[in-house]
Formats: sequence, C-alpha cells, structure tokens
Amino acid sequence: MIQLHQVIFQYPTEGSFRLRVPDLQVADGECVAIVGPSGSGKTTLLGLLSGILGSESGSIRIGETELTGLDDNARRKFRVRHIGQVFQTFELLHYLNVAENVSLPNQVEKTFTDQQHLQEHVVRLLESVGLGEKAKAYPGELSQGEQQRVAVCRAMFNQPPLLLADEPTGNLDQANKQNVVDLLIEQARRNDSTLLMVTHDHTLLSSFSRVLDMPTVILQGQDTGGEP
Repeated sequence: MIQLHQVIFQYPTEGSFRLRVPDLQVADGECVAIVGPSGSGKTTLLGLLSGILGSESGSIRIGETELTGLDDNARRKFRVRHIGQVFQTFELLHYLNVAENVSLPNQVEKTFTDQQHLQEHVVRLLESVGLGEKAKAYPGELSQGEQQRVAVCRAMFNQPPLLLADEPTGNLDQANKQNVVDLLIEQARRNDSTLLMVTHDHTLLSSFSRVLDMPTVILQGQDTGGEP
C-alpha cells in the first residue's frame, strides 16, 4: 500500500524542519501506530502521504499511484477519492448537520449523483458507528466522542484504501480514546483499508499490528521550528 524511498522534504523558511525518509513500507491492511517526540516529523509524514505536502525529492507510492509525479490539483483529487483523514480537532462544520458533514466529500468529487443513494449511504455509515439517530443533529449537540465518530464516518465516506489519523484521540477522555481507536481499526478492517495513526498515548499501542517510532525510520536534518 505505501512505499517511500529516499524522500526529502523541507518547509520553505530558512532553517526550518527537514525530513528524510530513506525507506518505509506499509503493507495492505496493516494498522500502524506512529509515535515519536514532538518535532520528529509525524504530522509531516502524514502530510506527505496524503499529498497535502509535496516532497522535494524521492518516491512516494500509494498503491499503484506515484504521488511525486502529480501536481497539486491531481494530488487533491487523489486524496479525496483514495484517502480518509481524521484529525484531533474533528474539523466538523458546525453550521451543517451530522449527515451533511459526513457527505462533504461528495461535494468535492461526486461519488453519488442520486440523492436517495447518497442519503442511504450516509445512514449506513452513521449506523455502523451507533449514530443512526443523530443524522439531523448538529455537532454542537454531540459529545466529543460522538463528534469524532462523525469525523470517522466522513473519512470513510469513499471507502478509502488508506486511512490517516493525526492524534484523533487527543481531545478525548481515556474511555473514548480507546473507543475511537477500536472504531478506526474496525472501520479499516471492514473496508480493507490500511490505517496509520499518530498518537502520543502509549496505552493505545497494543491495539495496532505494528508501531513505527519516527526516530528509527527517518534521518532528521536541521530542526529548529518543531513539527507543525
């Protein structure tokens, strides 16, 4: 699913963080946790894998697609169709209800043109995470754990082969942290997706098939500004 070879990335400001990944491979269907100290490049790595960031050199291959050969627009289209993303701050639009938030990817790239099929798909996703009765609710009416479940549904809207989660449990209590990790792994397995999740919480690591410690898989250059 994921192959990186001799990848170099540096933020444009002088003396900024520089990331080098000599070689990294993640197999189809793996559920991998990414750990490491602040500033070690965890979020930067996810940005490269999602195509939000473009590498300076090297090869980044997701499935059969070579990301380094795509321009910004092509990477965006690839990301919407093939990559699901979950963030620490949920990134829900509070003026949209739950169903509308889940179906946002369809506004970027039309997977469903029939409104009834779209609604049925959204309801199935929400029911799979126990939120079938919350479709018309607004994010402000939900608990933080429920909001993150909505965010997981949105990430899984297109049944992406790759699911990236950046500290998705950071704003949750311990019980909800484990619930969200279990949900991400369940959704990944249900959809035959590969999961990479950044976390600082080592109590969650036993749930994953593999743990990547960033300092052991990268060669760092100058890092004066920390990880964004």
